[in-house]
Amino acid sequence: MNIELWTTALTRAGLIPQFQDGLDGFARAFYQGIPDHDFREGVTHFTPPNHASALLAKEKIEASIATEISAGRMFGPYSIEKLN
Repeated sequence: MNIELWTTALTRAGLIPQFQDGLDGFARAFYQGIPDHDFREGVTHFTPPNHASALLAKEKIEASIATEISAGRMFGPYSIEKLN
């Protein structure tokens, strides 16, 4: 996306106040509601706990993942070493 061109066009049309947040999102990424995490020294990754609803559907989720892996549409599981 050409942010400069869009900024010029929206400015000319008088629409910057309405769409500035969109331009900012494309230029610097849209906020997804994910909080920042501070890692203690030596920690290279963070895996949050599963949501309670995921635990309630654990068997169905695991079966779905197994189906996708066997069909070649999903890969894994990977070790932490491989991911690093």
